[in-house]
Amino acid sequence: MRFRPDFYPSVSPSQHEHLRLLAKKSVADLLQVAAAYDGSGARTRFEMLPPLHGNPDVQSICGTVTLQASLEDIEAIMQCHVANTAESQAFAKTVETHVKASALLLQLSPSMTINWAMIESQSSVMRHRDFVYVQCREHKVIDGVDTWVSCTHSVKIDGCPPLDESLELVRGGLYASGYVFSAHPTEGIVRATYVLSVDFKGRTPHAWTSTTLKNWCHALSRMQSFFDARHVGRLSSYVRSDMEVKSVKDVAYCHVCGGDFFAWTKKDNCRICGEVVCPSCTEKKDVALPSGVRKLAMCTVCLHSKFEPEKLSPRLRQSRSWPDEQYNARPPRPQRWSTARVSADALDIGDFTVPRSRSLVVHPPIEPEPVVVVATKERATSHRRSHQRSMDRASFEEMQRVCQPRLSFEADGDVDLFDKVF
Repeated sequence: MRFRPDFYPSVSPSQHEHLRLLAKKSVADLLQVAAAYDGSGARTRFEMLPPLHGNPDVQSICGTVTLQASLEDIEAIMQCHVANTAESQAFAKTVETHVKASALLLQLSPSMTINWAMIESQSSVMRHRDFVYVQCREHKVIDGVDTWVSCTHSVKIDGCPPLDESLELVRGGLYASGYVFSAHPTEGIVRATYVLSVDFKGRTPHAWTSTTLKNWCHALSRMQSFFDARHVGRLSSYVRSDMEVKSVKDVAYCHVCGGDFFAWTKKDNCRICGEVVCPSCTEKKDVALPSGVRKLAMCTVCLHSKFEPEKLSPRLRQSRSWPDEQYNARPPRPQRWSTARVSADALDIGDFTVPRSRSLVVHPPIEPEPVVVVATKERATSHRRSHQRSMDRASFEEMQRVCQPRLSFEADGDVDLFDKVF
């Protein structure tokens, strides 16, 4: 929703200093809450917290998750440094679905702004809420760990009156809330923590406001889905076809964890490296391919690794030619196929490959076999097998081409992209 409130904010020098101190204190409070919340693990966790500010009307929730991204990527996307790309548009439409409208009111400093936002209510009998807040973004080093913080805190400034009469909005309060992104020991992974302390104001039961608060906090889950799709989209160019993966027969142990395979153990092929792995070391992801979106199995090593192919599993792209000549030590696949069937003592004459000597073996005449009438069901089965082989061959040729990852989609023209509440 593209909407600009008729606000004319004004801040005096003394108020500017007060806002700076308030933002600094809010960042410290946010970091304290995020550090006290133990959210280790890759799964998304949400937990309702007791009132943090001594006010029973303030509802608090905290969530944490790990993201397949780097601090530089997150900072660039959330600060709209890549605003001209479709990736930032997809991020705004995927993550901030709870924001009905927003606006940048005042720029106090490069890292501190005054914003306004309208949050959608999840109840049909509950009015939407709007907030006027100061937003501060800082890059810190906490206990030797790089951390990027985006903190918000509600303020009252001149020129921003409530919109309860014109738009029937209830002005709420937002206190020391925001994101904390910390670098993970594993390269390419970031630990994200989202803290929300909201006073929805008005005469609304907590059962209704808690639903809106949980949907607001689930922006962290939507962010995880966005970065997972972005990560898998980059891996889509390395997906192997059914003919390129390793056969599951005669494989006695998992390639990742080394666990033994038993008769009842299910075996999966990683579609990136082609190795055989157990179900506990496999994750199935939706991958955009030229033939459509398919759910493919990937091992945890390939899925949570960097995008340099030489750092992935050893079998990765063994049968593919590298774009750079210095890595292309093996000949292209058609040449390997042609030379694989030529014996060592073969003599190349022009376009024909013939052996130097070959013994002539005379076979006795073979009696013709009696004609057997094949049933209609067997002929249909043979036809299906032939059709399946042709489909597998077409799929194999299609997979040989480099798949362009579908990282995002275009945003609608009426989406307010650059003033989202990140």
